[in-house]
Amino acid sequence: MRYVYLLAFVVLAASSSSNAQERFRLDAPNAGASADALLSDNELIVVDQAGKNTVYARDSKFDSQDGQWLGFFSRNLNQVIRWPIARAGTMQIGDISGGSVRYRTSQMVIHALGRTAGRPVLPSPMPQGANRNSPQNSAFPQPQLDPNFVDSLQGITPSPIFDSIYQGQEARSQMLQLATFDPRGSQLYLTRDSVNALSLSRNPVADSNWWVVPTGNSYVRVQHYQNGRITALSATRNQTLSLAAISQDPRQLWRVSSIASNRNRFVLENAMYSGQCMASSGGQLLLQPISYAPTQWWVPMSAPMLPNYEPFWRTVSQEVHVNSALAPAQLGLVNSHRTALMVLLVDQRQAGKVQQIRIEPGQNASVTLDRDAGATIVESYEIRSSSGVWDRQQFTTAIPPRVFYDLSVYEEFLQSIAIDRTGKSPNPIEDVNYMPKSVGWLQISPGAALPQNSNMDVMSQARSANNPGAVRRMDPKQFEFKPTSPTEAILNEFQSLPRKKF
Repeated sequence: MRYVYLLAFVVLAASSSSNAQERFRLDAPNAGASADALLSDNELIVVDQAGKNTVYARDSKFDSQDGQWLGFFSRNLNQVIRWPIARAGTMQIGDISGGSVRYRTSQMVIHALGRTAGRPVLPSPMPQGANRNSPQNSAFPQPQLDPNFVDSLQGITPSPIFDSIYQGQEARSQMLQLATFDPRGSQLYLTRDSVNALSLSRNPVADSNWWVVPTGNSYVRVQHYQNGRITALSATRNQTLSLAAISQDPRQLWRVSSIASNRNRFVLENAMYSGQCMASSGGQLLLQPISYAPTQWWVPMSAPMLPNYEPFWRTVSQEVHVNSALAPAQLGLVNSHRTALMVLLVDQRQAGKVQQIRIEPGQNASVTLDRDAGATIVESYEIRSSSGVWDRQQFTTAIPPRVFYDLSVYEEFLQSIAIDRTGKSPNPIEDVNYMPKSVGWLQISPGAALPQNSNMDVMSQARSANNPGAVRRMDPKQFEFKPTSPTEAILNEFQSLPRKKF
């Protein structure tokens, strides 16, 4: 008989990262109800107003197909909760009946309390032209979308403006509609609602029309005009989006990036929060780390001209002043841990460029990294007043350096040992399994914040990030694991010895 023993220190190490909890407040103002929630890697605990705890265990089979919702299951209630990986918006509640699950949107709105420990889960970036539903990426399946989708949206024609901007060509301001996708591949339109807030609509309406203004350097401003007041789509500190009075603010500028092999689909990255893009999740708008998921894709659609349409904005001139270039930086990735580390270095400018680095204990690996210096955009424009007079103004907006790289850190650890107790096998230790264990995800500081020559303690920084669930996914089969600690080396040596007969 074969017995498989999990080493005690492995179990403790695996559980230590899941003990970190994130605290949330759940409010349903219309129902006059509230609750608290504690979220960790392996469970979700909901505490109602009476102090009663309901524990939902993590169960990946209830995850959404687009990777935007994590599944948790309560055996006592026979109920599923899908928690948004963005840690914002609303939950989905699943009622199990007849072997199927029917989901409904909870009235509870999620509010993070204090500093959250996690970040949205990031699927591995795909090489250009890769199929996101291929077997090697099946852990994060994406919805199959109709390739002709953009040609059939309510009979509206896709606009080439984003493609021109991405290719560095001059483009004029245009009135557009911006469409994205829900997890089922259905269109959603960016819309301003009756209280001047942002929403997503299944069908385009008058308030789905936006004035998209190219500002230079692949950036655009998404503006709205109402009763003589101009507002712009703006990012906020808590990773949400809002409409704010137009200003010289990089949070109102969005960099256009193309989706490889998906024509007319683009990602809009915020200038202030580099590496974060506009996305939809659970019917709401928010910022997410760029993963090129379909819920982060945006299609610019030519808006129909309204009968009473009159232009209110026209660009006079644009200038981009790039700051003095910074030399590439040499960064030493140091492994002070007792086992080997696996590091995925991702260049966010190229979704398919992933460098896999193995660092032995006590060793370091040197990488050369580009550094962005930032820029200043100067815009001269004219706004038409209610009396029909064009008033000329100027914006000077400082653009902070872009984040180019992020790291996903895994540690190599001994997962299990298979021991033969019968004496029939030639080796007393028949099998030793090594597996990668996620430690954390972090962005490398941009611009001058990254010294030209420096070292980074990779394990320490990844642990401090306290977000093991945010790492970009890797296939364990891609790596050949080797024993790197004295204990593991002894086990491997013992495994290779022939069994003596007595």
